[in-house]
Amino acid sequence: MLSDLKIRKLKPEAEAFRVFDGEGLYLEVTPSGTRSWRMDYRFGARRSSMALGRYPAMSLREAREARDAVKDDIAAGRDPRQRKAPAPAPEAVVTFRSVAERWIENNETAWVPEYTKRIVARLTGDVFPAIGHIAIDGVTAKQIIAVARSVEDRGAIDMARRVVQMISGVFVFAASEELVQVNPASIVTPALAKRPGKGRRSSLAAPELRTIYADVLARETVNISLKCALRFTMLTFVRTAETRFATWDEFDALDGDEPLWRIPAERMKMRREHLVPLSRQAVAVLNEMRSISGRGPFVFPLHEMDLGRPLAKNAMLGELYAMGLSGRATVHGFRHTASTWLNEAEFNRDWIEMQLAHVDGGVRGVYNSAQYLRQRRGMMQVWADFLDQRESQAEEAVAPHDKIEMFRDLLG
Repeated sequence: MLSDLKIRKLKPEAEAFRVFDGEGLYLEVTPSGTRSWRMDYRFGARRSSMALGRYPAMSLREAREARDAVKDDIAAGRDPRQRKAPAPAPEAVVTFRSVAERWIENNETAWVPEYTKRIVARLTGDVFPAIGHIAIDGVTAKQIIAVARSVEDRGAIDMARRVVQMISGVFVFAASEELVQVNPASIVTPALAKRPGKGRRSSLAAPELRTIYADVLARETVNISLKCALRFTMLTFVRTAETRFATWDEFDALDGDEPLWRIPAERMKMRREHLVPLSRQAVAVLNEMRSISGRGPFVFPLHEMDLGRPLAKNAMLGELYAMGLSGRATVHGFRHTASTWLNEAEFNRDWIEMQLAHVDGGVRGVYNSAQYLRQRRGMMQVWADFLDQRESQAEEAVAPHDKIEMFRDLLG
């Protein structure tokens, strides 16, 4: 038996294929992605096949009703093909609201209930009154901007951006159903209001990043991979792609005293192997992920139900935006924040540059990926301990220069 969810998950293949619902009814999927309802039946001694309609214009319920009508004809001795076709009804308008409701239904099993409630509330309050009744392929960028402006007029600048992101999500879903060819929300961002005051920054002060680390740790999300990837990137301050494409075979001694991440040269910007000594907190993140993605190649997969693909390119940045940090922080900015804090804490500049994979062109810079490894291990643990401090502990936190004293044996 088919369901709407199963149908929406069907992907086209190199050759046409069929998926059966029962009693002769099936959906045929072509390589171009067209999904057509058909029915096989027998009338007298002749076997026949009949086209009923296309999905989603003809829903699963309507296809079953059409199948039952054919069966009624056969039972009454009438050839279904000789039946006078009714005058075609005008094609139903597929509205933005109807697609948005299916988008929510498709995703709600992957969202925490509170997030689903927020999505529904924002769409119902701000979006549906303005564009919910409009055909999905008739919504324009100008109309979406008007929706955003109405939210901005309440002073909710960040909320307006999140509403546009929501609308964009609906259009991406609509494109997957072949209901639209373009996503008008994708070109709206430049027209949105900018946050007043301090302006845009790509990196934060270290105490602010520590607060974000705690917020990510406490954040409720179904996508544990995304949450862990953000924490891991803050702890290691590597580049986004280095986290996204991390594979389990790159990690050594996770259960030992000197756990290490060995990033191969082909994955590094400078095309040289990079060694990342791992703090206790980084190992804890990996252990959390091992129970989720340990059966697949990627440490941080797209989703726990899709282990074969890495986390999406802008997933971590999108999560920061969802936390209200658009214009204040980027994932790449974690590197600048860590570098600034470690330099102000008077760690050896060569250790910091080596950890950032900023190497000189000399022989030692090219070939000695293990340079300062022992010292960098202590430095990375100090950084992780700093991030892992709770706000309630801020007054009692160990100052950076005191932390260095703890590792004075590394300074020689």
